[in-house]
This record gives sequence, C-alpha cells and structure tokens, in this order.
Amino acid sequence: MMTTTGKPGTVYLCDAHIFGGNSGSPVMVASSWLGVGGYHLLGVVSGYYYEDENFNLEIATTVKGTGRANSGVAMVVPADDLKALLDAPEQKGSREAYISQHQSTVKQ
Repeated sequence: MMTTTGKPGTVYLCDAHIFGGNSGSPVMVASSWLGVGGYHLLGVVSGYYYEDENFNLEIATTVKGTGRANSGVAMVVPADDLKALLDAPEQKGSREAYISQHQSTVKQ
C-alpha cells in the first residue's frame, strides 16, 4: 500500500492512537496467544492515517477548510523489513566505517 513516504511498501495496519513524534517507536505484541510467553517485536511506527472532513461556514464571508483528526489507524513497518534494510551491504559498510572511526577515537 502507499506509505507515508509516498511510495508503495509493505506495512501492517495497527489499531493504535499514534501522534507526531511516535515515528520509529517499537510496536510489540504479546506472544502468549501463540503458546509462547513474552513479547515479540512486530515493527516500528511509520505514521498514521487522518480522517478528513471538508466544511463550509457561511457567515459574513464564506470560510472553507478541512478538519483533520487522527483515525486511530497506524502504519507499522515490519521488523523483517527493518532487519533487511540494516543488513544491506551499503548500510553495513557505513555502520562499520563509523564504528571503526569512533573506536580509534575512544582508544586514544
């Protein structure tokens, strides 16, 4: 489906009230329903859907606008997709270069 980046992607839809600043937050699910105790990382918050309503107010002048409210439906990027992104060669190379650079700074 279309994601918050304006590109198609694979996401879970979650019944959760998300607001600005929650992007990147972990979404956990209880795994007890699978017969295993504990929690499982489902993914991370990537945005939410608005509910829109257009309105016209006719007073001394006509005022038009759009009311937006949080729909309570959040988009969650699956944990497997995040792992694939982090394990991509270009990401891994950048990460290792950064760590290598900072390890030498710490040793001095």
